[in-house]
Amino acid sequence: MKPVVALLLALVLSATASAQTRLEVRFLDDVKPLSVGKDIRFEVIADLGGGKTSKMAIDQLEFSQQPEGWASIMPSDDPAVGVITVRKISGGGVFDEAEYTIRAAIKGEGSGKIRSKSRFRMETGLPLVPLNMFYSWDGANWKTFDAATLSQLDARKNFTTSNKSALEVVKLDGVFYAKWLSEAKNPVDVTVTFPNGEKASLTLEFQGTKKAAETTPPPDNPQPSSGTMAADIEKLLKEIHDSIDLLTSYEGKSFMLADTRRKWIVDGLKRSKRMIGEFSGEEAEDFSQRHNELLERAFSERVRYREAGSGGNVPAKELEIVSSNEKDVLRVK
Repeated sequence: MKPVVALLLALVLSATASAQTRLEVRFLDDVKPLSVGKDIRFEVIADLGGGKTSKMAIDQLEFSQQPEGWASIMPSDDPAVGVITVRKISGGGVFDEAEYTIRAAIKGEGSGKIRSKSRFRMETGLPLVPLNMFYSWDGANWKTFDAATLSQLDARKNFTTSNKSALEVVKLDGVFYAKWLSEAKNPVDVTVTFPNGEKASLTLEFQGTKKAAETTPPPDNPQPSSGTMAADIEKLLKEIHDSIDLLTSYEGKSFMLADTRRKWIVDGLKRSKRMIGEFSGEEAEDFSQRHNELLERAFSERVRYREAGSGGNVPAKELEIVSSNEKDVLRVK
């Protein structure tokens, strides 16, 4: 008789909370088996001391997770119940041990205002100069390299510079750039060697200096803001509208850039819902309608992007902005 082989799969879902806040995350649904798309409801309990506990409102908490991005975390119709939606799990074998963790902490929010006295600084960086490639059969009429032709060139193998510490060539979203690394005092030559052995060279000169601007220290006793809550909501709705326009109007973004902007839109809709819920002015009904229209548009739209370095002949991929679960939670009723 052949010996029996035991296969071990350890898949652990754990939840912790900040020790300082004394929070406990409790799962309300079975966590095993984990699968992409699975929803797991949970609640967060605060230990008040003396044997007393209290359920926390999900929108008063902020969450972190390991590994990053394995799940999305949203509130539910019950303010004290959140929903974990599994986005990705380990693709390892049956012997792998994988642990998926979420941590909860209380947000720094309250009825008062928190004003930072930090000073900030913004300065210009060093420029990127696009290097456009052309070809001609007669030396008079020039055509731009298409994506398939550009894909045959490599920033490191085909390009050289006369001063590597001052200038290098990089490729971003299918375009080659001369990237300044320092404020060079002398001209720098950039040379490209094409697959057939021919070469073309450019001489670039760095002109200008870096500029910087700092904020002034805030006053110790600032005057109340002259802006109204209605103006803040109006501004936020406009930013969400413009962001959806920008995100869905063209292709060429990497997944990282597209997903970062997608998350900004979702976070903006969360803030919009919260602010409209706290607003009691006569514009409340109009704000609610506009918020829900933006939410419907975000649900129906898709972001088209291409993997970094992909040419135009590679099909674009699509990324949803808002899931059906998020749409239900973010709707203003």
